[in-house]
Amino acid sequence: MCYSDLIHYPRQMFSLFLIIFTDYSTKMSFEFVIPVSKDDLLNKTGVNQFVIDEILSHREIPGALQDFKLKIRSNGHRSILTNFDVLFTVLCLKDVNQDLKEDAWQLILTVGKALANDLSGVLDDGGLEKDQRKEYLNLVKMGRATKKKPSSSGINWEVEREAGLKMLLHIVSLNLQRLWDPPIAEEEFVNMVTNCCYKCLENPTITRATIKDTRDVISNIIGVMVKRYNHALGASLKILQLLQHFEHLVIPLAYTVEVITNDYGVKSVVSEIMREIGRMDPKDVARDSSGTRACSQFLVELSERIPATVLSNISVILCYLEQESYTMRNGVLEVMGHIHLKVLSKDDLDSKMKAARDQFLEKLEDHIHDVNAFVRSKVLQIWLLIVNEKCLPLPKQHSLAKLVIGRLQDKSSQVRKNAVLLVTALIKSNPFAAKVKTITDKVEEEWKMIEDKLQKALSEMSEDEDEDSDVDLIADHETCDSETEDSSENENKIDDVIQSLKSIFCDQKRLSLVVAAEAVQGSQESQDDAVVNEVSKQQDSLAFASEMQTAVPIICQLLGSKTVTDVLEAIEFFVTGFEFGLTACMLGVRRMLPLIWSKESGIKEAVVMAYKRLYLKPKGGNQRANALAVVKNLSALTCGASLGDITSLEGLIAELMRSGEIDNSIKQVLWERFTLKIPNITPEDSRAAILILSMAAGAEMNIVKINVDVLVKEGLGERAESDFQLARDTCLALLKLGTGKKKQGGIAPEPFRLPQDHEMFTRLQHLLITGVSQVNINHWIPFAEQAINVIYKLAEHPDSISSTIIKKLSEEVVKSTQKDQTSSGSQPSQDNDKEQQSSQDNDNDIQQSQNGQDSQQSSQEKNSDEGSTYSSVILTRLLSVVGHVAFRQLVHLDTSVFGELKRRHAVQESKKDSARETKKHDKTPKPSASDTPSASKTKESTTEAIEDELGLAGAAAEDAEAEYIRKICEFEVVTGQTLLGVFGPLLVAVCTNQSKYNDPNLRTAATLAMAKFMLVSSTFCDNHLQLLFTILEKSPNATIRANTIVALGDLSFRFPNLIEPWTPHIYGRLRDESPKVRKNTLQILTHLILNDMIKVKGQISEMATCVVDHDERISSLAKLFFSELSKKGNAVYNIMPDVISRLSDPDTGVDEDSFRIIMKYLFSFIQKDKQCESLVEKLCHRFRATRTERQWRDIAFCLSMLSYSDKSLRKLQENFTCFGDKLVDDNVYSCFTTIISKSRSFAKPEAKALIDEIEQKIQVCHTKGMEDDEISQKASQAATKNKGKTPAKNTKTPGKQVKSRGRRRFDSSDEDDDVLNNENVTPLPRQSQRVTRKPKPKVSFSSDEDSDIELFEVDDSKKGGGDYKENENLQNSEDSDSEPIPIRRSNKKKKKPPNSAHHKTPLFSVNSPA
Repeated sequence: MCYSDLIHYPRQMFSLFLIIFTDYSTKMSFEFVIPVSKDDLLNKTGVNQFVIDEILSHREIPGALQDFKLKIRSNGHRSILTNFDVLFTVLCLKDVNQDLKEDAWQLILTVGKALANDLSGVLDDGGLEKDQRKEYLNLVKMGRATKKKPSSSGINWEVEREAGLKMLLHIVSLNLQRLWDPPIAEEEFVNMVTNCCYKCLENPTITRATIKDTRDVISNIIGVMVKRYNHALGASLKILQLLQHFEHLVIPLAYTVEVITNDYGVKSVVSEIMREIGRMDPKDVARDSSGTRACSQFLVELSERIPATVLSNISVILCYLEQESYTMRNGVLEVMGHIHLKVLSKDDLDSKMKAARDQFLEKLEDHIHDVNAFVRSKVLQIWLLIVNEKCLPLPKQHSLAKLVIGRLQDKSSQVRKNAVLLVTALIKSNPFAAKVKTITDKVEEEWKMIEDKLQKALSEMSEDEDEDSDVDLIADHETCDSETEDSSENENKIDDVIQSLKSIFCDQKRLSLVVAAEAVQGSQESQDDAVVNEVSKQQDSLAFASEMQTAVPIICQLLGSKTVTDVLEAIEFFVTGFEFGLTACMLGVRRMLPLIWSKESGIKEAVVMAYKRLYLKPKGGNQRANALAVVKNLSALTCGASLGDITSLEGLIAELMRSGEIDNSIKQVLWERFTLKIPNITPEDSRAAILILSMAAGAEMNIVKINVDVLVKEGLGERAESDFQLARDTCLALLKLGTGKKKQGGIAPEPFRLPQDHEMFTRLQHLLITGVSQVNINHWIPFAEQAINVIYKLAEHPDSISSTIIKKLSEEVVKSTQKDQTSSGSQPSQDNDKEQQSSQDNDNDIQQSQNGQDSQQSSQEKNSDEGSTYSSVILTRLLSVVGHVAFRQLVHLDTSVFGELKRRHAVQESKKDSARETKKHDKTPKPSASDTPSASKTKESTTEAIEDELGLAGAAAEDAEAEYIRKICEFEVVTGQTLLGVFGPLLVAVCTNQSKYNDPNLRTAATLAMAKFMLVSSTFCDNHLQLLFTILEKSPNATIRANTIVALGDLSFRFPNLIEPWTPHIYGRLRDESPKVRKNTLQILTHLILNDMIKVKGQISEMATCVVDHDERISSLAKLFFSELSKKGNAVYNIMPDVISRLSDPDTGVDEDSFRIIMKYLFSFIQKDKQCESLVEKLCHRFRATRTERQWRDIAFCLSMLSYSDKSLRKLQENFTCFGDKLVDDNVYSCFTTIISKSRSFAKPEAKALIDEIEQKIQVCHTKGMEDDEISQKASQAATKNKGKTPAKNTKTPGKQVKSRGRRRFDSSDEDDDVLNNENVTPLPRQSQRVTRKPKPKVSFSSDEDSDIELFEVDDSKKGGGDYKENENLQNSEDSDSEPIPIRRSNKKKKKPPNSAHHKTPLFSVNSPA
């Protein structure tokens, strides 16, 4: 409070002078009464009362102050009585000069210090006379130290205020009670001093760190007043009052109470304050005002500063744990936590204190499940503090872990964050061991010790059995193959035996551990305490580790949370768990990898730091040893990684390369492992090394560029002839070579190409041609795809190399076919010989001969299968190569060739521009009349200049080049008399003739190759599109259908006008029996719809059915689709009528429960009032078009999902006649009562009358409908009774006949088994027979028409494409390493779909759509 403020508070103003002054030379017959206001000193009410004689004018003040100053020098501090009027005048008058105020202040300080020194001597001497005591008492009453004056002056008033308060503390610290008789200070005097301190505390600046000494002085003044002047009760009430009005005083007042309790030994203040807080009105507390928050924080501060004192009085505030205010619950629980940390966590506790500790911990455990999220979060923070301080009792470890794991799925993000933090802290501070191991981990360790020995023993036993058996060894190729398979079967049997033994061992070991623990528990009395404690500790350790294992899957889900804190804390948990040996955390470490692509910089940085901490920070060792450890760790990440993991790992390696974490020593070790220069390196380690090097080359291309020879020699050398995985990974590394990035505004750099006869391409051709016949070695097809990618990216003439490879592979196919024919010709004679041999066996050996015959027949079948498999495998590999070459040729023409043409054109334009600029700067003489060109040449040059200026010439050239490339792709790649064109009929033959080409791998490769051919040419695509859709719907192989739907997604992007009429067939795959096909279809449609590639029509309801798919991943993808679709304006609102209509249709819809789940999710995106109003009206009108009671219930449920405003309720009232008669149904009635109750809770007062009216109508209609039903039932019963008495008439009662629905649904169970076996020739559409019948009225909704809702339009200008993926066995379309490359879409005009007005689509074929 500033000096001028004192005028506004007269009582505090006068207390400035009630401590200091008196004068011996004056008569001491008066008594100074402490005034309540300034006017009290002007009016005399008593005989001897002191009053102000005169208030001076402004002119008189300087002289009076000068006189006062002189008297102080002569008479000392007692001259105050004769000059008190001038000080009173300075404080009362306004507009007093600042210098005068400062002079008055200095006089007060001077005299006050003198009085304090004088009083100390006088009071210590004792024996004060009555008159002398009265004199000093008046001195003390007549002054008080001020605090601060206006900041406009040059004095630092914070320092001056501190000096005045210190002087006041000095005075009140004296034994002033002796000045009163009896020696008890007046209450007015005590209030005068303490109010001065409290007034200082009210100023918000008191919390500044610069005036800490002032706060200390104030606290000590209040402490002295409590200790010596009986101010305990007043201080308690005043502190509580200040807390309720000034939130900034929580910490200062807590410090004051600490000083009172610890320095002055008065504990009653704490008791009184806590008692008053406990007596607060619960209603006022529940309002959660600032006062309540301040009281809660004050209690927490007290528990930190004086926990023992608070503990003795905590019972008075425990009532708040059961009350409504969560703020006070938080405060009380935090108080209990601090008391446990400071007082109850000691070792030498008595039984009473232990009981209190247990009670506190139980309360904290109970409130982990508090109804309020803020309380749950606060309790978890308290537990976190207890765990970090290592104050958690061991018996509570297991129960706490179990409770906290339950909070990992809390709906509050703050609770989840603190729960993960607490689980992490429990792992860090677990008292059991540095490594957390479960029973399973320990049993696994014991099993590993004996597994190798068991493996060797079983192998030796199997070898001995082979030597004793009588088996004729035949040296031909087929028998060798059968022996190889037999040996592999033996190995599989050994593995099965080992797995069975492992299962038995682990079960018995776990059981023995449990039994041993129970036995020890039962004999605790007879056992030594140390043994019992150790066993108990081991049990607690195993239980704790098991609980931590259960937390891992839940925290894995948090890695996908939209809340950043969830993800960050989950990452920290998995890193900590992995460091402490929690094996299940490896799952989370793997799942962290995709987060490297997060858009949140914090998450991305946390992932990089986590992997640095786990894999790049080995402990101890020199640089070489650390590099070896880092490489080993990174190689472990590649083992068992999926394609997505590999892609994410590549992003992580790139980040580590940019940050410099992967240095030259690590690169050197990687190259050494790749080339097998380090001993004891397995082929898997070598492949992992080259894979990591290729990832690092993505950030630094020179890693591969300077070591191309090493890659060709090692990765494509002799080792690659038997290890196609190594060759494939080497190709991936070589693909990192390429052209540098184009600078913005500049010309693209010249592409990096190698000569056609480079050793790299020679080795690739050799490996592809010689390796195609090695049918027992897998991974040839993935290697072939990457080899073709390398050829097309790095070779000068890739089409020439590819044609050579295709021709050589074709020769291998011919050889394999001839070999199959030879082997099939000799097979019958072998069969006859074996049958004759089996018929000549003796009767005593019948069983033995039968066994031998069975084995011989099985070997014959195997050999026959091997023969057919050999030729089909070679053909499969050829078709895979042909398809991929076609696709890469398209990419080569569309990007490489076209890009090179554009680059060369840009170079020419750049040269022209530079030449033009040079001509402009050249100084040439003006041309003469004879030199002037003709008018036509001038006009021509002017036109060229304008075109050059506008860039039209360059654009026209680019268009011509693009059209040229398009024509080549259209007519000269996969069509016509070209090498690839020859394979087109073969692909079609394999795809259509299932009986002849029955190998599923072959058919998969042919389908994929045909789809790639279709990508190249729109003509080829148009000719075979019907076949592709027939395969999509009729193929029994789910992998083929899954691959085909992916291909159709790319075709939709490249030739949208061709695919658009077939869109319903693509939607139809959402009901495929295979989850893999449904997932691929959903992903493709999501991509096409969200990128505006296809229009959203009525089929979108098929996407909605995926929300209730049994496969959780498909359901999640469908929800994600609608979530993204909702961000595109009114997209979800536009499709709602169609979705409701189709899903509630009794013929094609879903069941009622699924309908409700879908609608509940979709209606969550309808938030706008206008949308709700429109839907209310539309849905009400739908009631009139319903055919079944099920549709009544569905529409009523949809209405109940909307939020109702006043306008929506009016729409409901206006359309009441549409659904009034439907209210007889209990479910419909229930939905409308839900609408009424929901609307009433949020309605405005003026809308409640409307709600009451609607509710009354609903009730009346429901009651009336029930009565009508009863009447109709009675009438029908009466008609039944009279049926026998009334003679039958020939007239018929008109009524509706039940007819089957006209629409016939496709059902795969109706399909003949021989449909696709009959060479799968796609039939033409059948003519439907016309039958003259009365057309059945069909109910249709306005939104059912396709033309009603068109959210998106196809943009023909967009470019893109996709690549097809395939594993080594062609059974999975998602395992290829091919990277997507953009492809220009064809501009071919949309063909008119065939007229199908008189055609009906047959079930066994897919025909051209109408």
